[in-house]
Formats: sequence, structure tokens, C-alpha cells
Amino acid sequence: MSTPPMRMQITTRAPLALPSLVVGIVAILLLFTFSALFGMLAGIGAAMMGGIAWSDTRSHGYQGHGFAVAGIILGACAVALGILGMVAINL
Repeated sequence: MSTPPMRMQITTRAPLALPSLVVGIVAILLLFTFSALFGMLAGIGAAMMGGIAWSDTRSHGYQGHGFAVAGIILGACAVALGILGMVAINL
């Protein structure tokens, strides 16, 4: 009698979790090096991708919850710092 084949459980990360983290890091870098406007736009994109990825981790059981939350936080920080920078320059 043969043994049954082993089944490997494959866990996948939410498709937008890692890109949201990367875009959030790029947004912060753009904010401080190039332009506040480009940093804010990238921050909005990072926060949106992170929100979608976070929703995927909750509804579909994907991995990558931490990447998604980090993307949301970095994106929101980029937007907030960009707004504060623009207000400070105009004062």
C-alpha cells in the first residue's frame, strides 16, 4: 500500500501589498528630494494600493497584511507632509 502524496499548502501574498510598500517608500523619497507634488501623488497611489491589498488580506485570506498597512501609512505620511510643506512655503 502506498502512502498518499503530500499536499503543500501554498500561501500567496496580496497582489498589491508589496507594490504599495515600494510606492510608499518612493513617495517619501520624492517628497524630500524632487517635488512635493510628485511625492503626494505617489503617496495617494500607495495609500490606495495598500487599502486594496489590506481588503484582499481580510476577504480572501492572502498574506501581506503588514506590507499593506505599511504602504497605507507611508502614503498617508507623504500626503500629509506634502500638504504641510506646501502650506509652510506659502506662509
